Amino acid sequence: VQRLLGNVEMRQDSVYFYGDTAIIVNEVDINAYGNVLIQQGDSLSIFGDSLVYQGENKIADLYGDVVLINKGQKLFTDRLNYDLNTKIATYNTGALLTNDTTQLSSKTGYYFVNQDEAFFKDSVLVVDPDFELRSDTLKFNTTTQVVTFLGPTLITQEDSRIYSESGFYDVRNKA
Repeated sequence: VQRLLGNVEMRQDSVYFYGDTAIIVNEVDINAYGNVLIQQGDSLSIFGDSLVYQGENKIADLYGDVVLINKGQKLFTDRLNYDLNTKIATYNTGALLTNDTTQLSSKTGYYFVNQDEAFFKDSVLVVDPDFELRSDTLKFNTTTQVVTFLGPTLITQEDSRIYSESGFYDVRNKA
């Protein structure tokens, strides 16, 4: 067991870990506290208050004010599980994804970093200046900005309401 204090910097392969305090167990498992940051590649950063990292499996659990930043998207939650092998983030305590002027929230979800896709489940709400969408389940492509409905969905625009069981909405092109 190693205990590191003050501006801790660690690395495993090409992934960097930072924090105020860290405890390293068996040279691979990390418990980090205070201003935790994981950097993977040049476009993914995950911030949190604390981290439990299983180095052999490359699984990170982040707690507190967690923010995942990937390209132009930001995912906010209070608990996030991130698999550094598959680059899949999972949450089940509620989260908010911001993309330009569009905000998506749900109770549970998955963010696939490599595919630029997020799946939202349970009490999904999409708020955009041009519409509001409520759904049970949907997929959002963060690159194309296309929302795909995968369950009962209600879209509200100025004077109209649209109900759909499946379909898509192109946020960028408003169609």
